[in-house]
Amino acid sequence: MKSIQSISMMFVAVCIAIAAGYFISLTSFEPEEKALFAYACACVVTYVFYCISGEAKREEIERWDECETQDYENFSHSNDRILSLLKDDQGDLQ
Repeated sequence: MKSIQSISMMFVAVCIAIAAGYFISLTSFEPEEKALFAYACACVVTYVFYCISGEAKREEIERWDECETQDYENFSHSNDRILSLLKDDQGDLQ
């Protein structure tokens, strides 16, 4: 069901992009301005596809996993350092 929803959302985005391109071609702007508008529409559609595909969410999850792993490694290294300092202090007291 999720794939059908994604495909239908992509279809709607494509239809909107086609309509926007058609209306841009009907305007009385200069060809350079039309090209600029078409480029902006292409960027928006690309971003929409990126979000619809779930790649943005996947990258965010990977980024969080990397941060958690890094935090755990830093935490374990700091714990090892604290334990070694405590052992040194206990050795100095004896």
